[in-house]
Amino acid sequence: MLRLSEFELKVLNAFSNGTVDDLTPGAALNAAAAFLAESGFLNLRKGCPTAKGYTTLKNLDAQRGDN
Repeated sequence: MLRLSEFELKVLNAFSNGTVDDLTPGAALNAAAAFLAESGFLNLRKGCPTAKGYTTLKNLDAQRGDN
């Protein structure tokens, strides 16, 4: 199973919430977005997570709620 870094999760969450413009632009953001798209978590054309990405965020929220 692929594990995303905290930064990749932050980027995915920002795309989900429509707050990606609040992130500092640069190579790290570009690399994370490209990785998320290549891994099937993010649709760059639409600018939003895929079903896989939304499921990942939902599961993360559930895990954090259990702690």
